[in-house]
Amino acid sequence: GPNGSISPSGSTSVEKGGDLTFSATPDADYQVDAWSLDGDIDQWGGTSYTLSNIQDNHTVHVTFNPICYTVTASAGSNGSVSPSSVTVTSGSSHTFTATPNHGYEVDTWSLDGSIAQQGGRTYTLSQIRDDHTLDVTFRGASAYSLGDIDCEDEDEFEDSILTNNEIDEDRPGESRIHVERVVGVGPDPDNAAMSMTNREDLDPASPTFGKIVNARVKGVFIKTKADEILIRFEYLFVTPDPGIELVVYLSNSPELLAPDDPGRPKHYLEVGRLAAPPFPRPGSAGSGRFGIFEKVVWAKHLSFDKGLYIELELVEPKTAQNLFANAPSKSVTDSGNTSVFVDSWGGAVQCYGICLDINWDNFVDEADFLMVVGGCGRSTVGETACMDGALSRDGYMDSYDVASWDWALNSDQRLLNYCGVPLTGASAGVMGSGTTDVKRSGSSVAVRSQSKDLSDLLIAGKSGAADIRSKLKDNLYVFNADGAYRGAIEPASQRCNVRLISGPDGAIYLLNSEAGLLRLDDTKQVVVPPGEVALAGTMEPRYNSPATVYVGIQDKGSDSFGRALLDAALDADYVYVVPVVVEPQGGDPYTAAAKLRLLQGGNPPYELVALYDDPPLPNDNQHRNFLRELEVDDAGSLYVLNVHSLNESDILWRYAPDGTVERIDLGYAQGANYVLAPVAMVASKSTDMLYLTSSVADPADPDVSVIYGFSTNGPLTLERVITVNGAQHITSITEDPQTGTLWAAGFYMANIPAYPNPTREAFYYPCIAKIRSGSDNAMIMSLYDPDNHDLALPMSI
Repeated sequence: GPNGSISPSGSTSVEKGGDLTFSATPDADYQVDAWSLDGDIDQWGGTSYTLSNIQDNHTVHVTFNPICYTVTASAGSNGSVSPSSVTVTSGSSHTFTATPNHGYEVDTWSLDGSIAQQGGRTYTLSQIRDDHTLDVTFRGASAYSLGDIDCEDEDEFEDSILTNNEIDEDRPGESRIHVERVVGVGPDPDNAAMSMTNREDLDPASPTFGKIVNARVKGVFIKTKADEILIRFEYLFVTPDPGIELVVYLSNSPELLAPDDPGRPKHYLEVGRLAAPPFPRPGSAGSGRFGIFEKVVWAKHLSFDKGLYIELELVEPKTAQNLFANAPSKSVTDSGNTSVFVDSWGGAVQCYGICLDINWDNFVDEADFLMVVGGCGRSTVGETACMDGALSRDGYMDSYDVASWDWALNSDQRLLNYCGVPLTGASAGVMGSGTTDVKRSGSSVAVRSQSKDLSDLLIAGKSGAADIRSKLKDNLYVFNADGAYRGAIEPASQRCNVRLISGPDGAIYLLNSEAGLLRLDDTKQVVVPPGEVALAGTMEPRYNSPATVYVGIQDKGSDSFGRALLDAALDADYVYVVPVVVEPQGGDPYTAAAKLRLLQGGNPPYELVALYDDPPLPNDNQHRNFLRELEVDDAGSLYVLNVHSLNESDILWRYAPDGTVERIDLGYAQGANYVLAPVAMVASKSTDMLYLTSSVADPADPDVSVIYGFSTNGPLTLERVITVNGAQHITSITEDPQTGTLWAAGFYMANIPAYPNPTREAFYYPCIAKIRSGSDNAMIMSLYDPDNHDLALPMSI
């Protein structure tokens, strides 16, 4: 029969009374099924068959069938696996699916007692040629949703909330509808949202008759054992009444407890007060655009093992603390109803287990770092939130997260600080007195250096060799204008190098997130190390109060605080750095750009000349503590870039020498200057242009990057758009001042693994693009050349 052979085959003559033995040879993955003699089965199985004492003519036939094996699968607690048992033919494959319980994720798949795969909801067993046992285990998920209240489905909406609506069917005119579902809110005419409105109590029998009653709504979410809860929702104020606030509570009570209820402190935790932002910010009255509230809250005394609830209350001026007492009499017809729209209301657990262990192997190491690289170009929402770096939690995945993870992994003591470094330390305070209180000696130092040959390209970047430690290793690589490798320069530190800085007269500096700004010469002198400066008087621009300014990371091991310097610019007399952290006396800390004068000595060896800050408007909801790039043009104007995904917080400022400040909003999608997640800013030395690009990949054309050129001659105006084909991610741009040619460095990725293996060569490849003056198109030039160098991820050019 098919799938095998028999020997002897065909006709064979034997003497009467003789014997004849046949042999069967099955094809691969088959076995002998049965031997038949003259049409009847005479033997089951066996690779040989003997016919003895032959007295007549006979027909012998052998059949074959596939070999089958059984794979038995089992699941640990908190999930299931399907199928639990399957019989398959030899050499075939089969896929098993694990289904975790809510709040859990797949931990490991084990085959015959040995770990075969970390994570993943499916596991495929290939080339099965034996019986196997398969086991899958589960762990608490590092990120998972606790539910979303979406207003699109009216029945689902009604089932998910509890309100303080009062409906009087006998006297409908005395009913109070505070919370209801409405359609046609925001820019989308089909969008549904929840409306919260404060209304006058018209019930004469009510203790609050004639007074305004606050709208209250409680959302029902699933129970969890986590103690850090992410609360997120969209909001749009309808009325710009001054003093109104949307108060957000976390609760484990299914009831709307009154403010004077004795059990309320035990079951409620106030987590935020959201005032109406100024027009035209997202969420402001009249803006037509929803703002976003997002906050991770520590549960403190609350336990959610029986249920989790998020409550919103819209409070009037002077009634924020008590719903019933001293509520002002306010006629609806006189001033209208205070109202706000809420949509996409959700709760989530964003960090559960080992923080930043994003591949579930119980370690935070180079394998997790590679997942961060592979995520570049995306936003960090939901399960990818942990990829956002400790120093760059801006909602975008880009090269700044690469630098942030490099810093975080550079010390085991920082394991506790992965999820975000605070701006200031708990015990940090204002120092000394005087205009600039620093310990110093000697006079100021002019920033000058010997002129150098700038005919080649210098790139700071990370290695991609097939070695675990190399994935975090830095080096400086030299290429000519044709992309040919010319050699390498070993930096002072092989870790945490963020950016190359061109100084005056050809001097080159290297910015390191640990050490600060250092010279790239034989001295390797650190000219701007981390330090702190105390200010007195009104030099601090936001509150005009005494303040402490922190330059660089204040490294206290697990208690580190501050921000690493991410960019710098130098002229003949000063160094400009960003970000620095300003801790004003009696005000909230914030980040700013700083102008420093270097000193011959002292601790720190610089003095603060100026801070650059554009104070936010009252109740501003933009996220402004994410400054990361600056440039100084030939006219002496300083450009500062802020980047954050929430509430259109991608902002560019220009601080002119005469003290005037110009601001353009890059994050407004309908605006003329829209550049999402801007990076790689550079001021042209040959033209009045400022260039930058976006770190977010276009899903419709991910292999194309766009460089945007803003004219600096007059008001900042978008005047040039350059398409770079083949560059998935541009990390840095520089200019040849002699020719006006732009050089962009970056990387592209291919076959991004779900769980990268750091012992293999990198899946990301370096490239540059040459953009000639006046050209609006360029093609990348690959720098991948493993026979000559190991550059894989350019960070700066």
